[in-house]
Amino acid sequence: MKTRNRWILSAVAIAAVLVLHEVLLRWMDEGNVVASLFAADGHVPMMTLALACLFLAVRLVAVLFLPGLILSAIVGWLLSRRDVPGKPAGAGHPTSATRN
Repeated sequence: MKTRNRWILSAVAIAAVLVLHEVLLRWMDEGNVVASLFAADGHVPMMTLALACLFLAVRLVAVLFLPGLILSAIVGWLLSRRDVPGKPAGAGHPTSATRN
């Protein structure tokens, strides 16, 4: 049961990061935030700057780290399923056979 709760919590966290990324992306696109950030004047609201920095951090996590974390979790789960209870570790694996 603990493993299932861990998987559910991980899935919720991944979904939250992806939803936050999409919401911030739509907000930046709709409000033309990039144009106002690159404008020559210094009249950009602090909230806009803070949300743009938050978007960069969330994008870094969503694009760079999440795919690797998801892939490593899947590989770890597959490798843990390989060791079947009741069998010695490595039984049935081609390299575990003794050579004469």
